[in-house]
Amino acid sequence: MNKNIIENIVARGGTEGWDTDVNALKKAFEFDSFEEGQHFIMRVGQDAEAKDHHPEWSVSHGGRVVNVTLTSHFAQNTVTRLDFELAECMNNAYTETRGSFKMYPFLEPKQWASLKIGAGMLVSAIFFFKFATGTSYEQKEIDAAPLPSTAY
Repeated sequence: MNKNIIENIVARGGTEGWDTDVNALKKAFEFDSFEEGQHFIMRVGQDAEAKDHHPEWSVSHGGRVVNVTLTSHFAQNTVTRLDFELAECMNNAYTETRGSFKMYPFLEPKQWASLKIGAGMLVSAIFFFKFATGTSYEQKEIDAAPLPSTAY
């Protein structure tokens, strides 16, 4: 049963990028910032706690590289199904983190929507006021230009 599960994880790319051998799975995850790396670690920590299977990892290059080693100590430091499952979770977490991490968003999406609606209402109010009160320029009546004379 475990062999089947492991083969399915490998077939769907769950261990892509991992160095595999009998004793451990190893991979280095690279990020653009320390904060992004920490976001990844927190995300993986939830999965590891849910599976009750924890990775060995270290952080390097100012927190922008997370080096991970997966092995099962209860199985005499060999690779088990839990290691493959956690490797797949880590690959998914890496993709999610790299695709959605925003380091200090200026405004939340709801705040941006409110700002846009407010700006649109302000522009509409100014336009309506200008339209309702008319132009501020003085209207002058223009006399027609005299026709040229045709006398010879």
